[in-house]
Amino acid sequence: MLNISKDTALFVVIVFFVFSKISLASVTSDITLGKYVYTQQGEELIDGKKSSITWTFSLNGEETSTLNISSWHAPFNCYGKYKITKASDELKLAWLESENKGIECDAPPPQFVIKRTSNNLFLIKSELFPWGGSEWKDLKRIN
Repeated sequence: MLNISKDTALFVVIVFFVFSKISLASVTSDITLGKYVYTQQGEELIDGKKSSITWTFSLNGEETSTLNISSWHAPFNCYGKYKITKASDELKLAWLESENKGIECDAPPPQFVIKRTSNNLFLIKSELFPWGGSEWKDLKRIN
């Protein structure tokens, strides 16, 4: 068994805590914490209105994001909690099955990819976007 002093153990705990917060900061350094929204318009309905889906992402700052989805006559899935990982200049959001009991998501991870451009614009892409998801879309920061 290791024989370490209480001071050493406390130091190790503090260093671990500080570095875990630093790693979180690096995950969200290019894309700040807050809420982001993207809306897609679909087909025109009989009444002349268009179907639509709105995705609202809350980047929580704990290496997770919460996704809320609202829809007007369009099917959707994969709402709930997501794990955020940083790859190059992109944030990749992977749906957390263990945190989303009773919710379905058949799309492979990452379900969403977010990046910030040099012009300070936010972009998103996802295979879950029913009306053209393979190209980058404008993502609006709302707070």
